Amino acid sequence: MRKWTAADIPDQTGRLVVVTGANSGLGLETTRAMAQRQAHVIMACRNLEKAEVARQELLRQLPQAQLTVRALDLSRQASVHALPRRFVRSISALICSLIMRG
Repeated sequence: MRKWTAADIPDQTGRLVVVTGANSGLGLETTRAMAQRQAHVIMACRNLEKAEVARQELLRQLPQAQLTVRALDLSRQASVHALPRRFVRSISALICSLIMRG
């Protein structure tokens, strides 16, 4: 059986994808993979400065990428409610990259 890779992601043109923790690690790699497949990616992060640095780096690699940075702290309900409703109604996928600390 062949191993699945990000190359197996189908074209995402016209889709809005929200990726949490998009400024580093798994979230950043997920953002990169979805942007390569033409999704408009909302980079939902707690630290907007780090998110913007990551966005600029991705845009250097993928100049045509559609990337939007938004503040989102999943541990705070007010932060979740602050996500613009126009995004919430249009979301095609929500990908949460969580790091569990024990």
